[in-house]
Amino acid sequence: MISLTTTVITITTPPTTQRNRKLRRISCNHKHDNATYVDNVNRRNVLLSLGGLYGATTTTTAPGLSAAQTTATDHPGGPVQPPDLTKCHLATDAALQNQVYCCPPYSVETTTQIYDFKLPDPSEPMRTRRPAHDYGQQNLEKYKAALTAMKGLPLDHPWNFFQQAQIHCAYCQGAYGQVGYPDVDIQVHQSFLFPPWHRFYMYFWERILGKLINDPTFALPFWQWDDPVGMQFPDIYLDPNSPLYDVHRNLNHYKTLMDFRYARGDPNPNSSDYPKIEGMNLHLINRIFREGLRTPSTFMGEPVVAGQVPRCPGQLQLLHDTIHQWSGPETSPFWDMGNFNTAARDPIFFGHHANVDRMWHLYRNFNGGNVEFKTKDWLDATFLFVDENNRVVSDSLDAEKMRYTYETEQLKWWNIPKSSTRSTKKTEEALSAKSVVPVFPFGPSARVLNTTIRALVSRPMPSRSNKDPVSEVLIIDDIRIGDEQQPVRFDVYVAKPIDGNKADLSDLGEFAGSYVRVPHGHGHGNATAYPQHCLLIGITCLIEDINAEGCESLIVSMVPRTGDITIGTVEIQLFNDAE
Repeated sequence: MISLTTTVITITTPPTTQRNRKLRRISCNHKHDNATYVDNVNRRNVLLSLGGLYGATTTTTAPGLSAAQTTATDHPGGPVQPPDLTKCHLATDAALQNQVYCCPPYSVETTTQIYDFKLPDPSEPMRTRRPAHDYGQQNLEKYKAALTAMKGLPLDHPWNFFQQAQIHCAYCQGAYGQVGYPDVDIQVHQSFLFPPWHRFYMYFWERILGKLINDPTFALPFWQWDDPVGMQFPDIYLDPNSPLYDVHRNLNHYKTLMDFRYARGDPNPNSSDYPKIEGMNLHLINRIFREGLRTPSTFMGEPVVAGQVPRCPGQLQLLHDTIHQWSGPETSPFWDMGNFNTAARDPIFFGHHANVDRMWHLYRNFNGGNVEFKTKDWLDATFLFVDENNRVVSDSLDAEKMRYTYETEQLKWWNIPKSSTRSTKKTEEALSAKSVVPVFPFGPSARVLNTTIRALVSRPMPSRSNKDPVSEVLIIDDIRIGDEQQPVRFDVYVAKPIDGNKADLSDLGEFAGSYVRVPHGHGHGNATAYPQHCLLIGITCLIEDINAEGCESLIVSMVPRTGDITIGTVEIQLFNDAE
């Protein structure tokens, strides 16, 4: 019998009760002194840790955005709390609509104690994560040895590779109800809990591996898909004889370039198109950061509190979802990477999420190390993990170092020209009368997205009395998925209207973002527990890029790519996010 212990800590950072949060003045036309990322912020601030198994939440929703629905109470609120481990139940594999068992392999009633999480001693050596394509043979051999040891542990050991993968299943497939709200699953996607929860998942997994090979300096590789050199499967994961290999991948994508606009079934790009695709990929990351630094909700995800169902992922998660879909098989059940039930059974999952965490690391650096949301509900949310000392650990925001960092890499996506300078863009004078058509508002009723929908969307006018800068956010809400067993994607474009309400049929405009969803289930076998979703896309910088600041409305085009989708509302709102 394995004896386990668990922990809880409080935060030293004082929360704020301010409801209307202020936005930092951040220019869309940012410039960096050089194209190489430099740690100009103390790592104490950059590597703020936000909780163990469940990230923090905030009591305020974005201005004008309705609170996520709850099935437990009309008065949800307070920080999301760690689960009651004694009440773990069957989860759901959405792709198969089967009940799956993801619960911990130990008797929590008799063997589990909770201890406060203790950050590493400052004298510990710093773990430096390196890119997977330049990981080095010595590091690779250590990683292979650690994974081999992890896979060789007894199946009921919490450090066993399969049991570690089950952690992701439990918190993404509805194995736990929220404390006080048993009908609302704990879900670490679709909200601002996404970055912190996965940060700690990587943190403990990395330290367990280091413990297994007695190497306190062991550090994970990160899949640097934000650079053209990393926009394909890294070679270290392609050796069939390596413990880093997984048979459940899209083999057609080996040795081909990843397109961030990929939808299931798309053919591989021609090599002649690689430079164009690489450029579009870099532009997308650039836009995610430019808009996200103005409006944290669009980068991190929508704030949620205890009792709320998370519905609105940030752009970081949506890009992450695309890479999950690209990596996993194209046929159901999409195991491993293409299904959140099994995603962590592929070792590339951890390289992928190490880079997701690196994106947050960079975001915090560009953000001056500021706390994204200064509410108690964000700072005090807690999670549970098994640490490298065989303890189950929960934790909240702490400003101390976690003793890991990332190797400095050139950021080719940071200083790039505006994406609106497309060579194919037409001037208004060159448009023929036949190609220009009027566009109308979306309308009051939901619409099935089975063909491209174009809508004329009014822009809100900021109050003259409000001296604080605001950001414009496109909100596509009440998104309903007809078949949650399948991957879902639709793309969104924004264009400057012609003569106030007309659009060029041959030009969708500027690519703004996408809604992407990896199949994942809900607890109690209830596939309808989360019937509505939403998409947040910051468009303040985009509006500048297309020279539409003076327009009263914009043309928004929604293009179906895969999945059965219905859209309820399309609007633009003003956000005034956390400082």
